[in-house]
Amino acid sequence: MRRKKLSYFCLEAGFNPRKPFQTLLGREFCNQLEALHTASSDFPDPYIHYGTIYTKKELIFYLTNITRVHGPKMLYFIAHGNQGLISLSDGQAATLDLLSRYKIGDSILHFSTCLTVSDEEAVKRLMEATGALLITGYKSLLYLVDGLIVDLIIITSILRKVKTLTSDSVFKATKFIRNKYEDICKREGFMYCRRGRKQDSAKYIWYNREKNDY
Repeated sequence: MRRKKLSYFCLEAGFNPRKPFQTLLGREFCNQLEALHTASSDFPDPYIHYGTIYTKKELIFYLTNITRVHGPKMLYFIAHGNQGLISLSDGQAATLDLLSRYKIGDSILHFSTCLTVSDEEAVKRLMEATGALLITGYKSLLYLVDGLIVDLIIITSILRKVKTLTSDSVFKATKFIRNKYEDICKREGFMYCRRGRKQDSAKYIWYNREKNDY
């Protein structure tokens, strides 16, 4: 049976509206994914969607429409952030609890933001409410260029390893990332929470917090 292609959504809040080039980082990231697919026969060909979330209204618009898309999904948020929230261009903040209102289904959520996933209770609520199998991000302040490099490593590794989006494939992808890129992940404060498998001892499996449960 032919596997369902993954739908990849990049949602970007402009870092500085007065410097338009800074609002195109997510678009450039999508271009890099397309280039990797063109250059490498073993790199998957996801459906790629890009949108700007300058306002809460725009964010809600995209999340509402994403819930209507069938099949596996990866959501990539690129913005400023703080503990448990992402910052939008108009000065408003969107909390993880706001995102929790949307039943996204089988998915991976990655936050290229400072500190957002450091609110562990909000991350667990988000995972439970949306149906996500993996939530990734950074628990510390993130330097823009360094963060984008780690993003490229993390997201391309996941796309290569997750042929079908399941708890087992997510486990294999995160194990690969830990084993191959642990130094850079630790240095940049990369952190994740994955949904536990039947054979795991916990419902939520964390990486790179005070106590590692993987």
